[in-house]
Amino acid sequence: MANSSDVRRWARSVRQDTAATSSRSDEPALDVAITPGLPACGWEHARLLRERDRAAARQRALVDLGQHAVGGADLEELLDLALGTASSALPGAVVALVEVCGEDAVLRGCAGRRPGASMPLRLPLAGLAGTTLGRALRGWLPVHVEDHSGERAEGHPAPQPLLPGCAAGSSIAVPVRTPRAVWGALVVAHPAPGCLAAPDVLFLQQVAALVSAAVDRAQTEAANRRTALQDPLTELPNRTRLRQLLEEALRAPGGCGVLLVDLDGFKDVNDALGHAVGDLVLQRVAERLRAAVTAPGVPARLGGDEFAVLLPGATAGAMEHLARDIADAFLQPLTAAAVDVRLGVSAGSALSGAHGTDAATLLRRADVAMHRAKSRAGSWAAYSPSLDAPRLTRLKLVGELRGAIGAGDLEVHYQPVVDLRTGRPCSVEALVRWRHPVRGRVGPEQFIGLAEQSRLIGPLTLWVIDEAVRQSLAWREAGLPRIPVAVNWSIHCLRDPGAADAIHRRLVAHRDLLTVEVTESALADDDARDALQVLAAEGVSCAIDDFGTGYASLAHLRRLPVDRLKVDKLFVEHLAEERKDRAIVRSVVDLAHALGLEVTAEGVESEAVAAELRLLGVGAAQGHLWSPAVEGEEITGAWAGGTAARGQPGPG
Repeated sequence: MANSSDVRRWARSVRQDTAATSSRSDEPALDVAITPGLPACGWEHARLLRERDRAAARQRALVDLGQHAVGGADLEELLDLALGTASSALPGAVVALVEVCGEDAVLRGCAGRRPGASMPLRLPLAGLAGTTLGRALRGWLPVHVEDHSGERAEGHPAPQPLLPGCAAGSSIAVPVRTPRAVWGALVVAHPAPGCLAAPDVLFLQQVAALVSAAVDRAQTEAANRRTALQDPLTELPNRTRLRQLLEEALRAPGGCGVLLVDLDGFKDVNDALGHAVGDLVLQRVAERLRAAVTAPGVPARLGGDEFAVLLPGATAGAMEHLARDIADAFLQPLTAAAVDVRLGVSAGSALSGAHGTDAATLLRRADVAMHRAKSRAGSWAAYSPSLDAPRLTRLKLVGELRGAIGAGDLEVHYQPVVDLRTGRPCSVEALVRWRHPVRGRVGPEQFIGLAEQSRLIGPLTLWVIDEAVRQSLAWREAGLPRIPVAVNWSIHCLRDPGAADAIHRRLVAHRDLLTVEVTESALADDDARDALQVLAAEGVSCAIDDFGTGYASLAHLRRLPVDRLKVDKLFVEHLAEERKDRAIVRSVVDLAHALGLEVTAEGVESEAVAAELRLLGVGAAQGHLWSPAVEGEEITGAWAGGTAARGQPGPG
């Protein structure tokens, strides 16, 4: 049996422990009467009751902490709650949360401090080697030291203190881990040895797990916010973030300016060196911009090779100075993947107040100015209202062209192609004309490019093909022989898969009536060459238009299934006077004949040129010498009487 002094000591410890437990929970403190002669089994029963109550209180605290973690509590709020939870469960101990920040361990919070006690706010990680905290951070596992006094059995090293210069009798350090790294640690120190046991380690691991989940959630949310507002390649603010900053600057006194920067020649870098090197170049560009733009300016990437700079409180002079600084920053080549790359920049600026009062307007007008700088080969241009007029006209014209297709405002005219050996017409080229109800006749040079840029070229080409087929059938009904009609086919038709398929079907269906002309520049495009190969394989005759102006590879020419080369009028107009033009045309003719191709000359306006072409062996020609492009009804009479051939055939 135990003596009275043992019982009294046991009762005092029970009261202390149960009082501490009841202060943290709704359970009443266990009232233990000092009964002399209490059997030993009573002590064990009381100890178990204490452990049960302590475990239940800790479990309730963990549930409460977990609910806050799952409920999306703010990270700072959750860290404070975690410190309070651990401190309440471990009376007499000091509890701290430490975060790893670069090469340092930073104190994020502390609970259970005694008056006069101190703990460093920041410590270098290198100085934590061998400490409880340092071992936990390095090993990713909990470290528990029951006794820091160093009284250990022989062969065991004396444990290091919790922190350098921090006196503690016992301590625990539990790492707080995320899937990516160790975020920090939950650290507990007690002034007395042996006061922190294995159940305390397990409890702190559970607290650390909940903190880890909250930290991971906060880091993921922060990463998502960065992704939404930051360009992942250059780590500059993206378009969305720039608009936010621009709107904030517009609300602030002093206004702001925005500068749009476009790289000149970047497409060539991507085409020649590949997109991987292109991405490296864009990163180097971002570095140059950061160096060139000083606070309060903010560089951003809008996408592709387009960047922007926001300058709060800007003036016209400040924007020009900024543009010059950026241009100077690119005078030296950029180095990417051991390759030196030279890029120019074109920049356009717009100022709040003078050029707009909202973000969308300022960005659009800076873009207008940037394109002005690019078009005149200058590095910078400021916005002016006069720059908007051509764009507005172009936009209006695109809308009117969209309505004109199929509405009766377009016409197809036909220019005869003359056989130079007989002087008679042998085919025609279909050329679209626009009779605008207000503007009058709109030349093809004014709207064909617009159609290509606005994806109207597909529907426009379909309409021309249908009109050419209708006219061909009308000529047959009028008793004329089959008249081959050449229609122009643009590479931009391939940008509209639906229109491209419809064009292909019509050309194949009417291959006895239609031939296709493509510009020489299209030969450099893989998709265009593939499309021509398919057309030729299905019996459609193809010709290369404007030959001599597109720098086509002879290898492409050798492999393409074309039947005819059309010499551009640039080399034909002055053929009778220019010796070099004659040499070029003679070379084209020799090349074509060597490849088994026919040759047609464009832009013939005098009999002298026609005679020179005959001498050079050119088989056919077209131009105002015989006829401009005319309506289909005029072709009927000209073809029947051969009047399109006003020039006389030469010898041979």
